[in-house]
Amino acid sequence: MKVFSTLVLVPLMGSLALTRAAAIIPGAIVVDPSQFWDGNDGPWSSFPIRVGTPEQDVRLFPSTAATSTWVIQAPLGCEGWEGTSSASDCASYRGGNFTNATSSTWTDKGVYFLFVEQNLGYEVQGDYGFDNVGLGYQGTGVDLNSSLVTLITSPDFIIGSLGLNPRDTNFTTSDHATSLLSLLYEQNKIPSLSFSYNAGAQYRLNGVLGSLILGGYDDSLYEPNDLTFDFYFDQTRDLTVGLQAITSTTSSGNTALLPTPDLYLIDSTIAQNYLAQDACEAFEKAFNLTLDNTTGLYLLDDAQHAHLLELNPNVTFTLGAEKSGGSTVNITFPYAAFDLNVSYPITQNATRYFPIVQAVNSTQYTLGRQFLQEAYITIDYQRQNFSVYQRTWSLNTDTHIVSITPPNSTDLSTTSGSSPTDTSDSEQSSGIGTGAIVGIVIGVVAIIALIGGLLFFLRRQRKRKAAEKEAAAVAAAIENDQKDPVLPQDPYSSGPSDAIGELDSPPIKPPELHAEHYFTGAEMDSSQIVPTPEMEGDRVFYELEAPHGMHELTTSRVGATERQASDASNTPTWKSRSPIRHPSDGGG
Repeated sequence: MKVFSTLVLVPLMGSLALTRAAAIIPGAIVVDPSQFWDGNDGPWSSFPIRVGTPEQDVRLFPSTAATSTWVIQAPLGCEGWEGTSSASDCASYRGGNFTNATSSTWTDKGVYFLFVEQNLGYEVQGDYGFDNVGLGYQGTGVDLNSSLVTLITSPDFIIGSLGLNPRDTNFTTSDHATSLLSLLYEQNKIPSLSFSYNAGAQYRLNGVLGSLILGGYDDSLYEPNDLTFDFYFDQTRDLTVGLQAITSTTSSGNTALLPTPDLYLIDSTIAQNYLAQDACEAFEKAFNLTLDNTTGLYLLDDAQHAHLLELNPNVTFTLGAEKSGGSTVNITFPYAAFDLNVSYPITQNATRYFPIVQAVNSTQYTLGRQFLQEAYITIDYQRQNFSVYQRTWSLNTDTHIVSITPPNSTDLSTTSGSSPTDTSDSEQSSGIGTGAIVGIVIGVVAIIALIGGLLFFLRRQRKRKAAEKEAAAVAAAIENDQKDPVLPQDPYSSGPSDAIGELDSPPIKPPELHAEHYFTGAEMDSSQIVPTPEMEGDRVFYELEAPHGMHELTTSRVGATERQASDASNTPTWKSRSPIRHPSDGGG
């Protein structure tokens, strides 16, 4: 894992407007991939995470929708797998299991429905709690104490998820729980509430692993474009784009595959693309696909697979901010990006399939992890926008990490240079290196402080001399008056007209330590008080909508082992994704 620092000057508001303070804003965190290709619905690049005390290693897929860290619970996550082809290596098959019972820092919150992907028909329960979470393998990366963790056992998610959505999670019995991304930002470990992600591609350059950067992006990995997407008004579908066209290109020409443009959510939690029914029918016709009613997937036999290899189509997704019109960006996929396998428990044996699913209605329209093989996404939650780029592939390109700074910050150095492991190249590529900039700023601040201190000292000396001069004049006047005092002729008479009508006071003494001009350590002239600016004034908090709040299950489910043992004791089975139907869906 690599962490880059960004130097930012933050102006201090006050009467001395020329004063500026230097503050170090942390740089982006590069989360290194695990070197494994995991999953039972395609080979996907996973990322290593550490959970608990002592630390336990697991491998997860980044999720743009989840707000907590999902891990497979041991031993329940592998119960019922006996006698299956994956029984002997179930723990590794599921990315590593987490035993919460052996973690001294685990605090349980109870069992709730996840709600993520419920619109796609997933009804998955999880045991929520708090524990320590670290990014990367043991001995590396950033650590967080008391981060929200969800224990799952369902085979619907064969690998856990690293929830990167910064919305808070609300429980019915307590206050909200802060997401992992928000914790990193609050603890000044990343520069902003942002991240970038590409799923990687096993078919590219002998296998290119995924890229995950928290608080920044790598601008060497994509083709730039000028299109920026604003967040959708529904925060559960914030990463919504207008899918304006899908086009297949072969040696025979172009074929349109999207009869009806519409709005689609980008969601890395799932593997497949959920397309409108007429779009799936267009794919069926163009590529000779057949829907398997048992799995709800387009499984391929050897003949179909050979036909697609011979056809070798390029498929282009055209995205815009709306369903039609405006600026667009094209994301093009080779057939290899669709040439995936499913395995247990979806099918008993590894089987080729084409990763599209027929959506029941527009609430299911989704572009999943398959889409993010060739697309690079950068998300900025504080500016409420995101960008989607065509991923580029090259063996010789040096990485170039760029930190996304908070809104209204004055950034002096946002890039790490050409290589995160070679600071000399970084400094040469950016002109003035980060170290030099830090030195310059520290020197400027020191000079300003020195000048300010000198001016303060001279002002104090000037006031002290004036006070001493004034005190000396007063003392001299008193001394002259006391040389020839005017006394009354009779102590009992009223005295002459020029006599003093009051008793003589003792001589006025010089002010002690020039009190009226003395500066104590506790007080300064009000004109020199510089108010401390508030921090994180622009921070945005996100909450789940009320219908998506966490709802605790009945008391019969309380107790992690009792809650899930009865479900886990059965052999894992795969159900075709049947959505939860509501009256508006037209279902019963």
